[in-house]
Amino acid sequence: MKIKKRIFTYKPQPILHPCKALAVIFMFVVLLFSIALLLAWQGILFTSWQSNWQFLFLMSALLAISIFRDKSQRIKFPFWIQQHLIDPKLALDLKEHALRSSDAVIVDYREVREHWWQGKQQQLLLKLNELEEAKWFSVDLHQVFASTLFLNIHVQLNSALIGQQIWVHYLARTRTIVQLYAHDQLDDFHQMKNYFAMPYTGNIYFEQIPTRLTLDLPYLSEIHAVREEDQPGYLLKLKTSYGQSYRISSQARHFDKLELALSSAIDFIPYRNFKHQPTMQSALLTKRHPQRVTRLLLCIIAISVFIIAFLFKAWFWACVAVGCLYLLYRNIQHYRTSPFIEDPDVNVT
Repeated sequence: MKIKKRIFTYKPQPILHPCKALAVIFMFVVLLFSIALLLAWQGILFTSWQSNWQFLFLMSALLAISIFRDKSQRIKFPFWIQQHLIDPKLALDLKEHALRSSDAVIVDYREVREHWWQGKQQQLLLKLNELEEAKWFSVDLHQVFASTLFLNIHVQLNSALIGQQIWVHYLARTRTIVQLYAHDQLDDFHQMKNYFAMPYTGNIYFEQIPTRLTLDLPYLSEIHAVREEDQPGYLLKLKTSYGQSYRISSQARHFDKLELALSSAIDFIPYRNFKHQPTMQSALLTKRHPQRVTRLLLCIIAISVFIIAFLFKAWFWACVAVGCLYLLYRNIQHYRTSPFIEDPDVNVT
């Protein structure tokens, strides 16, 4: 994922000009309605457009709204349109990719509504390392953690956030947080208790900002247990599908919670043998790739549909097969690409 796509994915773009937004929606409704009338006139949709134009107009309006509907801000257009509807400073931040990064401490939190047509906006009062005074930063805590497929991470504004040390990426002019995570405290895994029920799918709720390792669990592809002479106990070496590595000591606090969070990915037979046989210096614990079933299923469907398309010489089924292959490619690329903004991506000019 390129830096531009990261920023646009993680950053909501609230509209400041609702009348202009409605005008854009109406223009798209008219465009879709015109196309529908043309298809109806040609007899592709209906035999007669005169008796169905009301239905076509309603469907055009619903389609236009559904295309541009956005969960976090109600409506969101492509940026070449959106830039004329949002805060000019935010538009400039987005154009220039004006990212900054810093460590910070959460001092306070609040929810504000700047305009009646917008939803409530979350804000964090942060004391940045390079700033003398704490300042308010806008954030959508659901949006900044919405980078993982098949996993929804939710962090609610609450008093447990106050005092937490985090690493934050934000846009310079508007002080809008694009991404944040807690400093990697690899000696304490108390937050992992929220991960037990569904380690790789579903909804997970945190009272505090999760660490980078916590966010990386769905991307883990290799797990090794090793013993080192200068280390008490043993180490778990975790590697993600995009190359990030972690070294976790078994002496870390709440290490048992990390083990439970990894339970669906670990083969516990070699893990048990490794624990009970001190002479074993290492063991591969990975049971299977977390996306193995999904990718295998997509491959089987694509091959089956290709066979059907070849036997019946149907272009429709061939297009369906190509769509399955595209989903497979997207899945592979998603897990090969880091979901995090890295320091080299930050524009310091």
